[in-house]
Amino acid sequence: MSDLKEKHLPVKMVVNCFYADEKALEEAKTQLVEYLGPIEDEMTPLDFNFTRYYESEMGSDLKKTIFSFERLTEPESLVAIKHFTDALERKIADARGTPENRPVNIDPGQIYLERFLLATGKNVSHRIYIGRGVFADLTLMFIGGHYVRLPWTYADYLHPKTLAFLEQVREKYRLQLKDVRKHMNEVNESGKE
Repeated sequence: MSDLKEKHLPVKMVVNCFYADEKALEEAKTQLVEYLGPIEDEMTPLDFNFTRYYESEMGSDLKKTIFSFERLTEPESLVAIKHFTDALERKIADARGTPENRPVNIDPGQIYLERFLLATGKNVSHRIYIGRGVFADLTLMFIGGHYVRLPWTYADYLHPKTLAFLEQVREKYRLQLKDVRKHMNEVNESGKE
């Protein structure tokens, strides 16, 4: 029989952004900090030339960056965060008078010790529905000390710079979890007295 636990360890939030307009990225960054708390690390931007899929709505010469956040979150928060980031994309587009275009694409994800997930609204066979129109995409698995690709992993997540950044964030998360577990043990011990 399974031992179903209602409480799980918190996860590390990351947000992937690609953009053509630096000002749109800065607007997004400001709002993300208000919603998710301080940014812990930011990946140096790289050219997003992995696909031409987004050119019609975003233009060309796109850049990609990823933000990781200091504060850990509950795993189930991914649904609400995805709704926030989608609304933020629309808000930035509307404020610029370009509701038909996307000045910035904002994709939230979660780092667990074992995997990296992205939130999406698109249903594909390997994605799991997690509520309110949101699916969790298992993007990378952590095996043998590194992230490894899956058949459906997007090319930008396989770039050496992206993988190195995500592994660095995962290591910080691993150290944060040590503190979380220590605190949980202290709380459990004090409750026994």
